[in-house]
Amino acid sequence: MDLEISQYSKPVYIAELSGNHGGDIKRAKTLIQNAKLSGADFVKIQTYKPSTITVQSDRSEFVISEHDSPWKGRSLWDVYQEAHTPWDWHPELFDYARSIGITLFSSPFDLTAIELLEKCKCPIYKVASFEITEKEILQSIGATKKPVIMSTGMADIAEISNAINTLRSSGSTQIILLKCTSSYPAPIEDANIKTIPHLHKIFGLPCGLSDHCNNHAVAASAVALGAPIIEKHFRLEGDFDSIDSSFSFDNKEFSNMVNMCNSVFKALGKPIYGGSSSDKRFRKDRRSIYIIKDVKEGETVTRNNVRSIRPGYGLPVNMMSIVLGKKFLKDIKKGEPLTFDHLMKQ
Repeated sequence: MDLEISQYSKPVYIAELSGNHGGDIKRAKTLIQNAKLSGADFVKIQTYKPSTITVQSDRSEFVISEHDSPWKGRSLWDVYQEAHTPWDWHPELFDYARSIGITLFSSPFDLTAIELLEKCKCPIYKVASFEITEKEILQSIGATKKPVIMSTGMADIAEISNAINTLRSSGSTQIILLKCTSSYPAPIEDANIKTIPHLHKIFGLPCGLSDHCNNHAVAASAVALGAPIIEKHFRLEGDFDSIDSSFSFDNKEFSNMVNMCNSVFKALGKPIYGGSSSDKRFRKDRRSIYIIKDVKEGETVTRNNVRSIRPGYGLPVNMMSIVLGKKFLKDIKKGEPLTFDHLMKQ
């Protein structure tokens, strides 16, 4: 499929389910349905098994220690075990999404995940920011020749460039970047969304936002900077217990984000001068030259009998120096807008 996305195009929205299905396929389907009703254009899942992303170990490096992490103190294995989308769900979820008219795609985290997604006819691939340096995954994704959305996360310019080159050399023809902050939830001061136009300028690729902040301002501001894609984690209303719920939007919050971003996009418009379609009717409220007292035929036009006033039905005010000193062609009552038909030719 062709995503038909370019920088500054009308934004599209991705609802990231991640582990908010809570291990229940019926709940996963409800999330997909609610995402569509909330204004999402796409729904994304993640394709991995705990064994394809880490190992089961209690060593300190396999335990999450960041004090601000919602998973502090848990092992990587434990988190991925809870969050993963079971592989046997995939065909059913892809079929369900197609049946209700929304596009489902995924982030694969190893080569076997890509094999599974190809069997499911996954139409788009997402490269997660932590996998941006995984050359084999990039090559395998590129070989599918399907559109790729790639989060940049902590990657530096060289790593992003290498990833793009690997995808292209492997067969990718459509690549879209997403600026994201790899903390969950992300502090607003770390959003740094000015990176979005900078990435677009460097690589010439569309660049959107994968948003982990708990507000609407970052997404709306990203749209103002040209982001054509907004990705946001999605949860069910009232769900505060799922593994990613602390930085996810429910249907109302997601819908509000979509509406705000669409309003920002509509407000951007295009460079225009001379009045928009809605305010051209007010041109009549500008000043123009009016006759402000009764005058007689042959009388001289002076500042005592004409003046620049509202409304704007008379000669433009910048013609005042031209009409001063001319003679009136006929008697005229006060309150007439001055035109050249009122003046003698000299």
